[in-house]
Formats: sequence, C-alpha cells, structure tokens
Amino acid sequence: MNDVIIYTGTVCPSCHKSTQLLNSKGIRTFEINVEDDPEQMRDLMAKVGQRTVPQIFIGMHHIGDFHDMASLDRGGHLDTLLGR
Repeated sequence: MNDVIIYTGTVCPSCHKSTQLLNSKGIRTFEINVEDDPEQMRDLMAKVGQRTVPQIFIGMHHIGDFHDMASLDRGGHLDTLLGR
C-alpha cells in the first residue's frame, strides 16, 4: 500500500474531506499542516507551485486537491493508486 501525504491547513473543509475519504477506505494519512511550519509551505511551493491546500500525494505521485482525488475515486482509479 502506498503512503499518502496530505498538505493541510488548520481551517480547511476540503482537507477534512480528503482525510475522511481516505480513512473510510482504511488508509492512514500523514498530514503536514503548512500553517504551522513555514518551511513546509516552501517545500509545498517547490513541489507543486501552489499555496492552496489540500495537496495530496500518493506515493511519489501528486494527485492534486480533494476534488481531483474524489474524481479518481468515482472513476475507480483511486484504489489502484493506493495499491489496493
């Protein structure tokens, strides 16, 4: 199973939805709150060129935000990316 990293913010409904969707599949996530750590925000900007959260990575693949992940799930591709 691939690791899932979610860059989050403290008050972010889409961040919570992302975590809930993955938890409903029994997937443990690693959350990095960029509001608490400016260095992590710089890291996120270097990786994806965006400051918006959530930004979701499955393994080494950048998935995008909650809507991108939900679209993958509806299309049946999320489980494959998760290694299930």
